[in-house]
Amino acid sequence: MPKANWGDVVMGSATGFGEGIIGGVERFANGLTGGLYGKVTDNLTYDFYTNRQNRLQNRADQAGLGYANRLANSAIDTSAAGMQYYYGRKLGSKL
Repeated sequence: MPKANWGDVVMGSATGFGEGIIGGVERFANGLTGGLYGKVTDNLTYDFYTNRQNRLQNRADQAGLGYANRLANSAIDTSAAGMQYYYGRKLGSKL
């Protein structure tokens, strides 16, 4: 077994963590806007949003964390839709 270059391991971990945070925030924004964020971003940037989400899912699958990533995405989508419903309803009731 070859020796690991710990600099590469740390940089790979930091890069993966950062991409996961960005992907999660984008996923939340997409859920909060009812899918509008993804549509607009994809139209303006040649499917960048969809490609990022697919790339993150592929990386999770390769690491054996595919189910956990899908579960996290479902939780993000559900909470964003819940916030949209709750705050939209609350705002509508004040008007």
